[in-house]
Amino acid sequence: MTLRAENAEKRADQAEDRAQQAESRAVRAESDLATERNRAELAEKAAEAAQIGQAEAEADAVEARVRLGAAEERAAEVTKAEERRKGQGRWARLRAAWWGE
Repeated sequence: MTLRAENAEKRADQAEDRAQQAESRAVRAESDLATERNRAELAEKAAEAAQIGQAEAEADAVEARVRLGAAEERAAEVTKAEERRKGQGRWARLRAAWWGE
């Protein structure tokens, strides 16, 4: 083999090595990209779950406030009824108790 042929073969081998290295880097980059896409999807799902959890907590708080308001209204009604009862005379209270009023 001539010197030129040997040099050409060495350059071809080097070029093939560089091509394999580049291909290997491309495969790693694709793998890294797939990994990052999966991480992004998981992060989005976690964010959605957190939003859903927050919305459920807010709904629970609203429901609790509604129940509290209803309980306060009922307590006010009972208090007014007790005040009316106490405002009646003894005989009126006894008559109401007897007749279940």
